[in-house]
Amino acid sequence: MNVLRNSLAALVFASAASSVSAQPLPVFDEAKGFEVLGVLGHEGIVVKNAGALFVCHVNGDVEKDGYLLMDPCYPIVTAQALAAAAAEQVQANPALTEAMLLDMLEILPIGTFKTAISEAIRARGCSIDRDTARDDVFRLELAQQAAILIGYDGELTEEIIDEMMIRFDEAGEMMLAAGEMLFQDGAIILLDCE
Repeated sequence: MNVLRNSLAALVFASAASSVSAQPLPVFDEAKGFEVLGVLGHEGIVVKNAGALFVCHVNGDVEKDGYLLMDPCYPIVTAQALAAAAAEQVQANPALTEAMLLDMLEILPIGTFKTAISEAIRARGCSIDRDTARDDVFRLELAQQAAILIGYDGELTEEIIDEMMIRFDEAGEMMLAAGEMLFQDGAIILLDCE
């Protein structure tokens, strides 16, 4: 069953990525109804609403309450479309930049964080020692790389950096498992790095 769910999610994300162009991010419209396309994890569903795809978190108990609450619902888009929309919103309303970024972090594609890790390590000569990977200076460098990639030019607060580190940890583990980085003799080495 999990394989089916993961396959459905991959198919939905792939089809969304191929259909998104440089236009504003879709907004979930309750008045237009929705179609459930699949289950994503334990607390999320993929839905189609007004021609766009969304991942919605669900809360509640159907058997007990008789209904589920879908909140929030995030559009499924490519990293480029999300970054373009975020940059557009930042320019239109700079007062909301930190809140927008914090909301976006959990839905940004993991590739954004993998690229930021690669760029930050490449800037340090393709390797860092284990202690450097956790020091405040390198954490800020990682956050700055991610901010560049998503078009955020506001202040990188400690809260933003802490939230980003959750995604960086996930991305780093994936890169190690995929052989994109190597941990050797206390150092993290970025492979395929010049």
